[in-house]
Parts: sequence; C-alpha cells; structure tokens
Amino acid sequence: MTTEVLTGSTKAPETPLKAVTTVTPEPSPRFVVNNSDGEPCMLLNFDATMKVKYETTDGGWLESTLPMTNTSSFEGSCANNSLRSFTLYYPSEDTFCAILTLFFNVTSNTTYYNRNGLSVRYIEPCVQQNAKKYNTIDNGYFPYHSYDGTIGKSFRCESILNKAKYFNVTLDNILIQPFAQKSEDKGHFGEVETCKEPVLTTKNPIVTSPHPTAKPSPNKAGMIAGIVIGVLVAVAIVIGIAVYVVRKRRMAKNVSYGNL
Repeated sequence: MTTEVLTGSTKAPETPLKAVTTVTPEPSPRFVVNNSDGEPCMLLNFDATMKVKYETTDGGWLESTLPMTNTSSFEGSCANNSLRSFTLYYPSEDTFCAILTLFFNVTSNTTYYNRNGLSVRYIEPCVQQNAKKYNTIDNGYFPYHSYDGTIGKSFRCESILNKAKYFNVTLDNILIQPFAQKSEDKGHFGEVETCKEPVLTTKNPIVTSPHPTAKPSPNKAGMIAGIVIGVLVAVAIVIGIAVYVVRKRRMAKNVSYGNL
C-alpha cells in the first residue's frame, strides 16, 4: 500500500510541493522454518488460540484459553514436497500440555491448508487438577478445508475458526507462505492472496485416541504420531470412497451397454 505525503509550510513555497512516496515494508515472519540446506522453506505470521472445555470432578464445567503462539517452541517439516506441517508446543517444548499442528499439502500448482491437528494433555497449566480427565490425553484433528492458494504466493486472512463442542482453534492475523522457497523472491513472502471473509467451520474434531489411565510422559513424538495417524485415517477413508464410487460407475456403465 502506498501513500503520498505533501511537505510544505504555512508560507507560499518557493518551489513546487514535492510528493514523497512511502512503501509499507514486508512484515518480518514470526516463525521461520528452514530446510536441510538452511534455506527458509516456511514463513508464518499468525496468532493461535485453543479453547478446551472440560468437566470437573464435581460435575461442573470449565474452559481453558491457551495462547498457543505465546511460545518459542515450534518445529516444521519441509522434507516432503507435497505435504508440510508446522507445530506449536504450549507452553514450551519441555513442559507442554497442548500441541497444535497446521498441515499444508499441494496438488499441481495449488497449495491447500486443510486441517488442524491438536493434542491436549489434561495437566496443568492447561487444565486444573480437578479435571475429570486429569492425566489423560486427547489427540484429534479438524479435517476441514480452509483455503486453497497458488504455489509461490502468500495467503492472508483475518481469521480462521474451527469451532467444536469441546475444542475451538482460532487463527488470527494470518500471513502464511508454506512454500517460501518457491516465491519469486526466494525465501520471502510472495504476492499476497487474500480471503474474502473469515473462515468458519463448526463440525466436531475427530478424536483418534482413548484416554489412558496412567500419567503420560511428555513424549511429543507419541502425541504427534496420534495426530498424523488421524490424518492418514481420513485420507484412507477418502481414497476408499473414491474407489467405491469409480467401481460403482463402471458397473452401472456395463449394465447400460448390456441393455443396449
């Protein structure tokens, strides 16, 4: 965005007023993920908040608000050219009680941000000690399409809300370049594509793990595995449905030819 500022004084200037053009600088990424060569492959600016509603031992209900981006503990994966992920650990990697993972995949020249993975350990500081599920874990994900964009360009949106009965995930002030090495100016935010309005999904997340009775150790690998397994299950279901539809259409086509 450019603005023109006219400079002068209250007296008549001796020379014509001069127009000064100022250019809004590119925002610095809040999170940067580098590939194995040390080059930026993912650039992300956003605020993330997770809300967890849980039952207490006395039959009441409480809700915790977790500012997921108020942490310096994060990691990303750029090893796969068709699927990338970015993970936040709250409140830190060593003492986390919540994990949020953003998944991005690509088909041809289009990139998709189409699911949030989440994992909650019902321990402090995420929940109080009177939580009915204290010392247990829930893994799940929101498998809902949020946006599609062009490879090499950045995505900007005011907010994306995944709203459910017990888990809400909100992303605000979003500027994301999941394939930064493919920008015209390599390693920087590319041309911005803006969503027209805030994105809202209201379906429940799919929970993929039972609640263990023993106190879990802070093993992030196991929790991320639960999230990834859930995503793979969803993909397998989609593929199975597609195969079924194709076979059914072929059978119907053969019957029609037989009648002819």
